[in-house]
Amino acid sequence: MAKKKPGKKKKKLTWGCPNPGKAYTLWPLVSMLEQPGSDFAQFFYPKLKEAMQNDPDAIACINSYLAPTDTDLAGLGIPASQTDSYKRCTDSGVLMLIVAKQHALSKR
Repeated sequence: MAKKKPGKKKKKLTWGCPNPGKAYTLWPLVSMLEQPGSDFAQFFYPKLKEAMQNDPDAIACINSYLAPTDTDLAGLGIPASQTDSYKRCTDSGVLMLIVAKQHALSKR
C-alpha cells in the first residue's frame, strides 16, 4: 500500500510592525478583524490600545496597517473637512477599537 503524502499545512501568518505589506482601507481591515479564527485581532487590539495612549511606536505600527480612504470616512458620515484628521491613527483607530476588542477577546 502506498503511503499518503502529508497534506500541506497552512502557514500561520505572523503580524509585525511595521506592516511588511500595503496598508488596508477601512472595510478590508474590519473584515480581517472579524474573520473567525484569525490572529489578527489579537495582534492588532493591544497595539491599537497602545497607540491610543500616544505610544509613538504603536502609532507607527497602526498607521502601517490602516489607511482609510476619503470614501470610507464619508460613508461613515465624517465631513470632508475632518477626513484628514480621521486618517491619523489616533482618530481612525477609534473606528477600529470596538471591532478589534470584540474579536481579540472572543478567542480567549
